Amino acid sequence: MSAQAEALHRFDPPWIKTGRVYRRICLLRLEGRKDDAKRVMDGEFPGAEAEALAACRGEPDAGPALRSFLAGEAERMAMAVALAEVLVPELSQRLAALISSASSDSVVALLQNIIITGGGSQSRGIDTVLQKRLADEGYESPRVRLAGQDFQRYVALGALKAARAARENQWQVLFD
Repeated sequence: MSAQAEALHRFDPPWIKTGRVYRRICLLRLEGRKDDAKRVMDGEFPGAEAEALAACRGEPDAGPALRSFLAGEAERMAMAVALAEVLVPELSQRLAALISSASSDSVVALLQNIIITGGGSQSRGIDTVLQKRLADEGYESPRVRLAGQDFQRYVALGALKAARAARENQWQVLFD
């Protein structure tokens, strides 16, 4: 099966279902729930796997392609767990430190304008997770957004707000 054919099969409903079942197995294993993972692997997974292979209509490389797809799903789950266990707590801790160091009159505005940038911002749902975590920690109405592809716009808006808020004596001549 060609790489293109494998990529197309990933969007077939049986492959989507198989991926979903396998991700659940991976998550159970990562949580140390090996017995539950084995039950799903022995119960629900064989049927989903058979449907995915049947959708390939006898293509000779369907089995290896499906195994490759499932290996990718296992890697995605491991990365998701690492994100949840390492990155989110670290970001949350740093945000809390930043908020506590802000002047009291700027905390409300700060909480409404948290923008996540960089590689970690590409992790799906990280904005929602961080926003919920801040709210759970007692911060009132936090609003976390992703800079996304339009990050230059946010940089420019932030620079404009800073420039408008600056007093005359805070400006300096950089070039003559």
